[in-house]
This record gives sequence, structure tokens and C-alpha cells, in this order.
Amino acid sequence: MVPTDPSKPYLGIIGDSATHWFHGDCLGETYPALIAKHFPNYNVVDLSIIGSGNDSAFFRLHKFEKQYNIKFTKIINQLTHFYRELIFIDYNKDELVWNNINNKENYYYTNGKWEKHANFEVQQNKMDRQFSGGDGVTRSSLAEYFDIKSTDLYKYYVNRMSSNLPIWLCEKEIDHINSHYGIDNVLIFAWYRKIDLDSTSKNFFAYIWETALGKALGNKSNKESDLEIDLPKNYIGSIEDKLSSKVFWKIGVDDAPHYASEGHLKVFDVLKPDIVKLLEG
Repeated sequence: MVPTDPSKPYLGIIGDSATHWFHGDCLGETYPALIAKHFPNYNVVDLSIIGSGNDSAFFRLHKFEKQYNIKFTKIINQLTHFYRELIFIDYNKDELVWNNINNKENYYYTNGKWEKHANFEVQQNKMDRQFSGGDGVTRSSLAEYFDIKSTDLYKYYVNRMSSNLPIWLCEKEIDHINSHYGIDNVLIFAWYRKIDLDSTSKNFFAYIWETALGKALGNKSNKESDLEIDLPKNYIGSIEDKLSSKVFWKIGVDDAPHYASEGHLKVFDVLKPDIVKLLEG
């Protein structure tokens, strides 16, 4: 267990790979690390997980609090794609979710993976099954764990994710965190404009599935109005809007886009006024 400073308040940051340092190879230079440098009076805990969805946000905060016997006083929540789901593998409420927490002074971070749990993601562009998370958790091992065929697992998820359930789960997670920590203690922003470029497109899921994996049942095309989400007053917008779409995509190290140190510095700069208000207000 990495020791924290109990004399300092705790800021918890939750997001996906956009917030994490791995893809940009910029450990210690991400916007969470920059927050830690500029606000040394806080323990800044980066609980971003590669491939994670919105549905695991409170779980991550709750498990860290239990593991370290602390209480977060401030929260920054980076919203991500709707169509991801956390899958528990042999869940035990007393288990350690992270054995890999490290720190650089008052900045605490992980390798960005669950110890054994996994995220399932359906991506429109790739039309494929995506897993991330626990070491050794693969598509085939998860199908084996559930004792079903990989194709059946895929068919289940393309139909589940083509409903509006993930959007409702995102709203529920936002409301839960706001009510638990207090809306004035939580800052929420998105990476993409309209939260998610894929899931807010007019004909999301209206395309031909990979036939070898099976087809979705019926026409799963959603209207844009079906994908609206009620956002509270502590939602401050998207990084894409704050940087402009041109800059947002240009400074990425890939087409996700993930950022290296230069991009994270820009993210920190556009978020800084709201962060100051959150932490010093």
C-alpha cells in the first residue's frame, strides 16, 4: 500500500484512456498530474482505467476509499463512451481492485487496468468485440468463464448496447456521485462534443454487423432524440468544444485521440478555471 498524506484532502479523478498516461507515454505529465503539481495541498488520485465506461465511476471511487480508509472530498469525472460495460469476474466486496498504485509526491496513479475485471465495448467503426481491463482477461477467456460461445456473447452485447440502457446508466452514475459527494464538490466534463461522437450519430447501430458473429435483432437504428442525456449544472462541456474540433484532433498522438504531454497541458489549461473554482471555491 502506497502511503497517502491524511492531513490533505483527497481529489478523485475518474476517466478512461483519454485521462490516463499510457497511450501518450506521458506519466507525470497528464492533466491529473498537472493538477497535483498546481495543487500540492491535495492528494490527487487518478483512477482512470483504459477502456472503462461510465458505469464503473462510483465503484472505482468507493473501492479506493475502502482500500485506503479515506474519503474523497472533491471529484473530477471525465465522461466517456456510453457503450461500455464493466464485467465482474469472481467479485468479492473485500478484494483489492488495484494492487498497482504508485505515486509521485501527491499524485497517485495506476497502470490503468483492473486486477481481474474487464470492460466490454462495442465500437461502431471497428464492428468488433473489444475487451480491456484485467490481465489475462480476453474474449475467449470471458466466453469460457460464462461457458458460452464467443459469437453468442457478441450477439448478446450488440443487442444490449443498441438499447438506451447505457445512457440511463450514465445518468444514474452522474446523479449518484453528485448526491453522494455533493454537486458543488464534483466537476464533470466530456472528451467528445455531445459526449460521444459515435453514440449521438443519427443512425447509430444502423449498419451491417460482421456476419460471422451474428446480427442484431431487427433494425436497431436510434434517433438522435433517443440519445439525449440530462446533464446537471456541474457539467462544463467537452474538451473538443473547449479546444475547437480542429485543435482537438490535430494534437492527438492517434485517432482516438489520446494526448501526450503537449495535449494534456492544453486540457489542463482549459479546465483550470473550473478546477480552481472546484478546489478553492
